[in-house]
Amino acid sequence: MAAFRPTKPKWQEDTTTKTCFICDAIFTMFLRRHHCRSCGRICCDSCSGGRAALAYYGYSSPQRVCDVCMKGFDLRDEDTSEVGASAELANDRLLRHWIRMATEPALRRDLQHRARCGVPNAIRGVLWATLSGASDVMMKNTGLYNLLKSQEIDEGILHSIQSDVGRTFPSHPLFVDGGTGQSKLYNVLRAYTNFKQYVQNMSYIVAVLLLYLDEEMSFWVFAQLMKHYHLQPLFEHAVPDCIRNYGVHLKVVMPDMHRHFDQHGLSIEIFAAQWLRTLFAQQFDLALVVRLWDMMFVDGFSFIYKIPIAIMKLYKQEVMEMSGTDLIFSLKALPQQIQSSDYDELILEVLRLQSFDVPELDSDSESMSTS
Repeated sequence: MAAFRPTKPKWQEDTTTKTCFICDAIFTMFLRRHHCRSCGRICCDSCSGGRAALAYYGYSSPQRVCDVCMKGFDLRDEDTSEVGASAELANDRLLRHWIRMATEPALRRDLQHRARCGVPNAIRGVLWATLSGASDVMMKNTGLYNLLKSQEIDEGILHSIQSDVGRTFPSHPLFVDGGTGQSKLYNVLRAYTNFKQYVQNMSYIVAVLLLYLDEEMSFWVFAQLMKHYHLQPLFEHAVPDCIRNYGVHLKVVMPDMHRHFDQHGLSIEIFAAQWLRTLFAQQFDLALVVRLWDMMFVDGFSFIYKIPIAIMKLYKQEVMEMSGTDLIFSLKALPQQIQSSDYDELILEVLRLQSFDVPELDSDSESMSTS
């Protein structure tokens, strides 16, 4: 495994919360707030009594960590006196810590809390593959990916794939014209065409996976997203039932915004469909996209489904002040207006929303084991 030194988590701003993120206790002059050195979140004294050696973050002594992070550490393996731990060993410990949370039901709540802060870049791909079940599926279908990408496909579909590859993240270093990313993206899309069916815009989802995973694993994670995360029907129907229901949800959550849209002949479904079909990758900053995906891999499609409503709620004041063509342009530009300082709040806004009744999205069953 390649050595790396993870980046220290960005500390949550003191002004963003008045309560401990674990127990919800209100901070006072006597109940102080503390930052967990492992995840960066703000917690109280009672919920941050643990100390852990975080050598992979460059600390030379044991540091304060919250109870959520502390519970996930394998303390039997963690030598708090081992200041000079190698980057490779630190990598392994960090990965095992997250894999434990991902695979042990008793630690599921801890995983959800940690995922809110974002998964470390260095282990993000491995965790996505684990949570989606793609690692197991790939082992059960050894050699299938190479077979699929070598099979012939229709010339019309081939041309469509080549066109989409050329316009997917063209300014990103990995996907510049003629780059290695383009050939990998082409291979995965070609294989998926023979596996299921390629539809325009799938390229953006696969491209994000390729930023964190190798070619074959990207294929299997994508296949799992399509089937087990209920994304395939988004590409099979012009307007899936779940998209049609957004107007109803908006009316329940923010009836005044629903009326505002009606008065201007607009529908949230138009924007929600564009965002969902690429899992937000085409329109939104990639730093935000991967944070949203972290939560999707933990909580499933229901988290992704609520994001458009959460965005409207978070930027309600700005949207309500617009009218006419200004409103249309404002909504189109909204994805790029979301600042990094708002990422945590957006995720919390999604979690605050009541669960929506998402229509059952059935996909055809596969002829091979993919579960």
